[in-house]
Amino acid sequence: MPIICPMCKATHARVAPRPGTELVCAACDEPFSVPGDAGPAPRARAADAKPKKPPRSEEGAAPPGRFTGAPRRPRRSGDAKPRRAGNPPPRMAVIIGAGAVLLVVVLGAIGLVLAPMWKGKNAPNPADPGAPGVPAEPEAVGVPPFQEPANPFKAGTQVRLRELRAVPLPDGDPFLQLAHAPKHNVLFARRSNGVWAFDLGAGVPLGGRAPVETFFEFSLAPDQSALFASDYGGEIIGYKKPKRPSRVHRYDLAAKTWAEAGVPNVAYRIEAVDADRFLLLERDQHVDLTLNKWEPAGARELARIATNYAGDIEYDPRTGRVYHGNSGVSSQEITVSAVDGNRLKTLGSTGTYGTAQGRGGSAVLARDGARFYYGQLQVDAAAVRQNVRVFPEVVGAASRDIAFAGLSYYRVTDGTRLGDFEFRTALPPKDGPPHPPAVPPTVHVSPDGLSVWVIDRDKNVARQYALEGDK
Repeated sequence: MPIICPMCKATHARVAPRPGTELVCAACDEPFSVPGDAGPAPRARAADAKPKKPPRSEEGAAPPGRFTGAPRRPRRSGDAKPRRAGNPPPRMAVIIGAGAVLLVVVLGAIGLVLAPMWKGKNAPNPADPGAPGVPAEPEAVGVPPFQEPANPFKAGTQVRLRELRAVPLPDGDPFLQLAHAPKHNVLFARRSNGVWAFDLGAGVPLGGRAPVETFFEFSLAPDQSALFASDYGGEIIGYKKPKRPSRVHRYDLAAKTWAEAGVPNVAYRIEAVDADRFLLLERDQHVDLTLNKWEPAGARELARIATNYAGDIEYDPRTGRVYHGNSGVSSQEITVSAVDGNRLKTLGSTGTYGTAQGRGGSAVLARDGARFYYGQLQVDAAAVRQNVRVFPEVVGAASRDIAFAGLSYYRVTDGTRLGDFEFRTALPPKDGPPHPPAVPPTVHVSPDGLSVWVIDRDKNVARQYALEGDK
């Protein structure tokens, strides 16, 4: 009659042993007894079962009380436990083990291939002051302290201009930008081939500075300790790479000395953050904004973020906000970022074809930081999607109470025209229509908000006007 192994349920059909006979299963190699009345176990095994060698005791004799024909070896410490129902048979275990080994080999090979790539991806980034192997930059928090200049005039009343002086400018190419440092009583004027400084107290020039490539813009530090000028070396269009190295020049107003340093990126638009740090904006297409630290051996990039398309930027030292008015693209937008310690973060924008659509042409932050001008559009600087009003002309500079648009200037609270300058502030092209002008207006509001400077194109002088109102 057939005998069924109680462990693996294998059938042994060609034997009919007496009950109690101990057999060894050929399938699972486990011993079992034939069911029935127990009795002396004869020496027998299933015809299709494997013979089992009798184990030896430590003295070499068969274990007592067991027959020597097919004894069951006692399990010792370290032996594998008998397989129980549900466990895979030995052949299946071998297959599973081989599969595990193969999986380990495959994963190891993948690791060898990806390790160099991963290592390169996670290599220390010179732009990250916290990267391993890079000297850590002391972590700054927020924005540098800024002392708001005192304004003795009531808000909304400082709309009267009174001429103070006229400073003759050197002959040659027209000057395109002015900067006044009232703490040091110095006036700066920039053109593409040089920056010129003038001591207003002594009434004498302090000399000039020539670029290696082209001076495109300069910016006075909020504390008036230094002036930074971008020396633009060009860009490879479409590749976001410099055509030639760009540089930044720094003028120390206390020492009255110039210094120059290379930059690891493109120096086109520039905004000073403090005496040692400055923002740079690229020129070509989709541009990045970078925060950089001045070092005589070479400026170092601290942070970088993508912002928008071409255009110009303005920095507010009160809040650390950076306003970017884009240009050269069908969707006119204002994008707002912020300096947070040695990092940059994006705050928002007016949106694609959003609230600033159809405007642009300039990027101007009012001297008190309350309003931002994107061409003719005035918006709330704290909420750039909040349009306030549209002026008849593109605004090029703004005090707290006046928006200057070249020849005319307007009251910021209602847009009414306050007056016109009595000289040409721009020069038209020699041939063709007068707009856009060949030489644009150059207007600059002093950092203290108490005066405005305008270049008289007819006489090539920089005229200073006091901004006065009711006290």
